[in-house]
Amino acid sequence: MSFILHMPALTGTERRGGISALAYSPVGKDIAAGFENNTIMVWSTMNQAVRHQFQDHGGAVSSLVFSPDGNKLVSGGRDGRVIIWDLIAGGMIRALHAHAKNTVDCVAYSPDGKLFASAAGDSAVKLWEAESGNLRASTEEHNGIVMSILFSPDNERFVSTSAEGTAHVWSTHTASHICDLQGHEGVIYTAAYSSDGKRLITGSDDGTARVWSALLGDEFMTLSEGDDGCVWAATFSTDGRHLHYVGSEHIIKTYDSYTAVLLHSIDCGDKVAMGMTFSADGRLLAAGGEDHVVTVWDMVTKREVVQYNGHTDTVNYLAFSHDNKHLASASDDGSVRKWELPSSDDNRNGRWTPTR
Repeated sequence: MSFILHMPALTGTERRGGISALAYSPVGKDIAAGFENNTIMVWSTMNQAVRHQFQDHGGAVSSLVFSPDGNKLVSGGRDGRVIIWDLIAGGMIRALHAHAKNTVDCVAYSPDGKLFASAAGDSAVKLWEAESGNLRASTEEHNGIVMSILFSPDNERFVSTSAEGTAHVWSTHTASHICDLQGHEGVIYTAAYSSDGKRLITGSDDGTARVWSALLGDEFMTLSEGDDGCVWAATFSTDGRHLHYVGSEHIIKTYDSYTAVLLHSIDCGDKVAMGMTFSADGRLLAAGGEDHVVTVWDMVTKREVVQYNGHTDTVNYLAFSHDNKHLASASDDGSVRKWELPSSDDNRNGRWTPTR
């Protein structure tokens, strides 16, 4: 079952523009999308109605993240500002002139909701206190655009990855530098912590996925996608025993995360083209294809579980609900859709029916 999320009508010469960011609330009650004209839409997942519409950025909305309790939304914009929104009462809590006029490419919340981080094209990473909006620390150690920020599950550390091929791990308490992850020779597109927070996996356009000590920065293993390859998305299984990644070979590969033995592979063909996204627990992978179809695979059953048709243009953004029951997708056709995923039991027993 799918739902097209309603968009309020535009008036006069008003133009909403393309979708530039997408987020699914960790508690499952809201989906948010950012648009090129500075608009943020927040929909209820219960009835697909618009809950809030915000317009205060001075340009496109470039990044979005919900607080862990789902009561706040943080947005980053091309105007260099970070804005905290109240999703209970509606409206802005505060705006932070965080990164001058540089596009805020990344925003991330700590799992305990006490901190959030932002990064922009000025290569700066900033750590903020979520309640007060006070700046706890700032660093400019990267020499390129920051591609992602990720907090450890225990709130002790966070990692920032960059276009120049390096990643830095920081303390959330002192904001001091802990270690560097050095070895990639290209843009680091993806990073994920193991569930115990002790290891990190990164993927790069140098054709490798690498596993590291999140505490010391030591490299444990390197997995290669081949010459001129690229790793687009990577993650660990919930128990940490396996790792999964997908790259330019269009094959989902599952390895033993300790021995680097290849355990399984799924050839996805042209079904993997845009917006590759793993679920939070590493079980599911969703991707948009060249035919505008969204496909979902299950890493446990090693099966393609469902395909979704409906979009009429490139699918650029995908986001899972935390319970893996729903998937949100955003496309260049201007629509945001919510899809109902097959249940785990139906998936295992082969009783699911693809949604067309």
